[in-house]
Amino acid sequence: MLLAGFPLPTLAAESIKIGMVVPLTGPIADAGRYGTQGAKLAVEGINAQGGVLGRPLELIIEDDQTQNPTTVLAFTKLADNKDIVAFLGPTRSTQIQAIAPSVPQARRPVLIGGTDPTLTKSGNPWFFRFRRILAPRRRSRAGEGHHRGRRHRSRKNSPGLACRQGLQGR
Repeated sequence: MLLAGFPLPTLAAESIKIGMVVPLTGPIADAGRYGTQGAKLAVEGINAQGGVLGRPLELIIEDDQTQNPTTVLAFTKLADNKDIVAFLGPTRSTQIQAIAPSVPQARRPVLIGGTDPTLTKSGNPWFFRFRRILAPRRRSRAGEGHHRGRRHRSRKNSPGLACRQGLQGR
């Protein structure tokens, strides 16, 4: 835009802020780092194409430390920031259940990845699942099941389960 022959500086559009509750420390920190990298790549790609409605996206990240109490603290801190328009919630169902009472008060969408089917059947209009729920496998009486025409071991005969039970007995 020109005014009296001089170009006016254009103001940068204010960013659209998205909060992210993610485990950066604790037992599943690797998964949290992968999730953070994926979210950052997505934001970079969207911003490189002009953002959303001409506005860049900005991630605001809080570490949930892979624990329910710190997940609640991380979500509450983000929810207190009124500039954040939506949240990428925790990935574990127990942590999502821990923040569930705070979500209706925040009154902003929370994208969740937990597999517990009750999370999206609880009537909370602010939860949106971005991960499919796996249907339980059927088992026959003999302890062997069939899944898509293939035989598989039932969980009670699983080598992984036997290993875990053996380690717990030590």
